[in-house]
Parts: sequence; structure tokens; C-alpha cells
Amino acid sequence: AAAAAAAAAEQAKLDAEAAAAREAAEKAAAAEASRLSAEEARLRRFGQKRYDSEIREMGTFAWKDSKMKDGMSDEAIIAALKKRLDFIRIGPAEALAQCTGQPGVDGLQFAKYAVDGRTLWAFAKQLFYEMSEARADELLHNARAAAGLPPDGGPCPVDANVLPVPDFLRLFGWTPETGDKPPTEPVRAKLKPNKVDALTVREKEIVADLRESLVERFSTMQKRFQSVDKDTSGSISIEEFLSAMKHAGVVEVKGGIANTGHDGMGRAAAVLTEEEACNIVGFFDSNGDGELSYAEFMRILQGVKAQMVQPAVGRRAPR
Repeated sequence: AAAAAAAAAEQAKLDAEAAAAREAAEKAAAAEASRLSAEEARLRRFGQKRYDSEIREMGTFAWKDSKMKDGMSDEAIIAALKKRLDFIRIGPAEALAQCTGQPGVDGLQFAKYAVDGRTLWAFAKQLFYEMSEARADELLHNARAAAGLPPDGGPCPVDANVLPVPDFLRLFGWTPETGDKPPTEPVRAKLKPNKVDALTVREKEIVADLRESLVERFSTMQKRFQSVDKDTSGSISIEEFLSAMKHAGVVEVKGGIANTGHDGMGRAAAVLTEEEACNIVGFFDSNGDGELSYAEFMRILQGVKAQMVQPAVGRRAPR
């Protein structure tokens, strides 16, 4: 009887140990499943956060670095960023792709990716706006709440201050239906240059200001030409010339071209009329094709024909 009792006690002990081992294994499996579930739920992050993008190079004519105060409202920050995107006619998805080093960002395909504070900082920095990462985190946190997302990040608390890519793009007007369509400029009649033999003193000063601006920003002649030849056609139209003048901060364009100024940067600028632009392009357009070739544009940058620049009255006749 004693031996049977001892055997029963030993078996009970073994059964208890086995039960405890099974319970521990079940808890470990549950914990691992929970970890994997949270990892799956966690949004992926972009590896790169850079601001030295093509967008920043495009904006060198138009803006200087400006600090965004932490006291600015979310709405004001988003409106300021959107205004600059509209100015250079770039959609938010393209801007996000450039500051994250992606070949492209589709809002739906990147639904499992998130914009964090550092990414938003780079997004703004490439548009010449400096905002603190703390303010960027706060904006994203508020946007989560506005989008109906869990304010604490849900199953993965580390995601409390990140915003899924589709929700981020929606802040700037993106929708799955319209996609990343930047604003378009109205179609305008193509301008034609005027045939002139000399430039006025004022027109000479405008050309000199453009030359100085291009030399300051671009190291080679080719880069200076490419910065103005936006459609990469190999020649510069009057419209592209007007755009370069406006973005360079040299002039504020009047007469059909959007009079946007310089986005509140406070830089004074003369007013350039379309007629004056037609005169300047016509003066350097030696072959009369209505546009500036690389060689003709170089004459502007190199100051060639400067001896011909002189006050002149009553010598213009449109082609």
C-alpha cells in the first residue's frame, strides 16, 4: 500500500510538471503570436529621409530657407507646404518619393508604409521650410486622430506619431480616384519675340540680374541652361524665360503670367512685362526661330553683345 501511494504521488508530480510545461509553452506561443501580429500591424518606415532632392533644386530660384514656428496651426503648415507644391506643379506623392529616395510612391501600394516625424521634416525641408521634429510628430499625431486612427498607435504603440501614406497624401488633396495630379496652368497663346536691335537700360539690368542669379546657383553653363529649359526641348521659349525670371527673384511677372511673387519671402522685385520679355528673347535670338538655343543663351550668361545694350526709343516692331 505504501509503495502504491508513493507511485501515485510521483505520477501526480510528473503530471503537474507536464501540465506546467504545456501551460508555459502555450503562453510562449501566444506571446510569439502576439509579437508577430503586432509586427505585422506595425507600419513600415522609409529608410531614407533626405531633403537634397530635385524639388529643392527647382526651388532655388523661388525661395530661401524659412523657419516654421512651432505655434503655427496644422492647417497653416499644410497650406504653406501645399502652396509650394502647387507653385512648382508637383504632386504630394512625387514630393514624398523624392524625399524618401523612392522611384515613385503610389498611395495605395504604399498603404503599409508610414510617414514619421523625420520624413515630414525632410518633406518640408526640400520645400525650404524648416520645422522641428517635435512639431512634425505633433502634426502627425493630430492627423491620426482626424483620420479616425487609434491615437496610441493601436497594437504597436511605437506608431503613435506616424501616419499611413494614404492618409498623409490626403492632407494635400490626394485621393485614390484622382491620384497624384499636380495643378495645371491654363493654356495660353504662345508668345513670339520682338525683333529689336538694342535693349533699354532697364532690360539690360534685368538680364544682368538673371545672369547673376544663375551663376550663384549653378556651377556649370549646362546646368544653368537646363535649369531654365524645363521641358528639356533643347531651347528656351519666352514662357520658360519668364518662369526663370520669376523664380530667380529678379522680377515679378505681369501680363498673363501668374503674378505669385515669392511666396511671402519678402524680397522686392521689379515688374517684368511680357513685351519686355519678348524684347529680351528677340534681342538674343540670332536665328529668328522664336526661342533661345544653348549657344544663344550662353550669350546672355557670358555678357556677349553688352556693347549693343543701350537706351533706345521707338525701334521695336513685333514680328
